[in-house]
Amino acid sequence: MTMRQVACISVMLMVGGVCRAADDFASLQKQAEGGDPVAMAALGDAYERGSGVPIDLRQAAAWYQKAAEAGNPMAMKNLGNCLRDGRGIKRDPVAAVGWSGQSHLH
Repeated sequence: MTMRQVACISVMLMVGGVCRAADDFASLQKQAEGGDPVAMAALGDAYERGSGVPIDLRQAAAWYQKAAEAGNPMAMKNLGNCLRDGRGIKRDPVAAVGWSGQSHLH
């Protein structure tokens, strides 16, 4: 998945109902479940913002973690923020710094 495709899907999810948003979300989820780190990060963002799905901070943190572990820098930063604030995951300031710091190395 290219960054342009992710941006397009993100915009469609944010405005809701445009260009078959439900189908696009299903496609995004399928790509994420297939191991695409960019799709995983985008899915985490969708759950965090409630874009196309109800807000679910646990799902957001879980998808950010999968994407971060797969090397996605944006997911590393977002996971670090979740860990710092205890959003959807147990608060862990030490791990938060580790993930946030790694995001700058990629």
